[in-house]
Amino acid sequence: SRLPCPPPLTPSARALRMAQRVWGRWRPPISWFPGHMAKASKQLQEQLRRCDLVVEVRDARAPLSSANFALEALLQNKPRVRVFNKSDLADTRTIHKDRKVPSLFINALDGPGVRRVLALLQKEAERRFRSGGALVMVAGVPNVGKSTLINALAGLGRKGAVRGAKHRAKVGAQPGVTRALSSILVSQAPAVRVIDSPGIMVPKVPSLEAGLKLALIGAVREEVVEVEVMAEFLIYLLKEQGKLQRLRDAFDLPLTEEASPHDRDRDDPLALLEALVQAVARRSGAMGKHPDERERIACQYIIRQFRAGALGKLNLDLGC
Repeated sequence: SRLPCPPPLTPSARALRMAQRVWGRWRPPISWFPGHMAKASKQLQEQLRRCDLVVEVRDARAPLSSANFALEALLQNKPRVRVFNKSDLADTRTIHKDRKVPSLFINALDGPGVRRVLALLQKEAERRFRSGGALVMVAGVPNVGKSTLINALAGLGRKGAVRGAKHRAKVGAQPGVTRALSSILVSQAPAVRVIDSPGIMVPKVPSLEAGLKLALIGAVREEVVEVEVMAEFLIYLLKEQGKLQRLRDAFDLPLTEEASPHDRDRDDPLALLEALVQAVARRSGAMGKHPDERERIACQYIIRQFRAGALGKLNLDLGC
């Protein structure tokens, strides 16, 4: 059985102190709610009235922080399915499953996982909406893989000769790529049509820690949060979870005074970040650059490696 997960938005005192310290470099709280999101939120509310079922997509690496709790008020009693995407990068054993909501752990780039989602949607459509099929909305915060999932579902539809399944949803590495609502037929019998909605971020992220975790998984644009802040916070989270060795192994970090003259406490996040910056800069040929530029390049590389899974399977919300 999966381990229980604490309620959202209740960070530990230590985590909050760390978040507040690194947050001091820029203004709190994270607020990224562009004009297209405000417009899309109104459209989403209107479309929800027409929808029969909602697929809520979350990032399995941050199963609580990637939930849009503003969406809860809109859904009310609307039937839903919860999909934890990017589960190949997450420690899914530590994620609590709500027994009241059918949930799946998938990788939207992986065929078998997508087929399980389609099968569940077909099952729900047959069980709840036998007469005219189902209109399904896929929703969630930005960059959790909603459009990737829909394109994969549409791909299965094309293989099954589903008429009208040629349309593709826009996909991008940056959050906020999908800006309009569109529908795609993914199953003919039973009829299942999916609406691709833009990623809707809450107007204000309700906690410092949740905001930094959303930044780590790429749910907010890179210019909103300094990459140095993200790297330091990532190291702190790994320390809290007792997984700093993963960082050392991934970057082949030497545990000698050569790594950092100030590395007296190997588990201090700032000392480790300095050691990582030096190690990455040496390998990338950035040692000759200005110290600030060298740190930025190294931190960007650290975050890319985390997002690619080089640090192993993680649950950023574990122990929050």
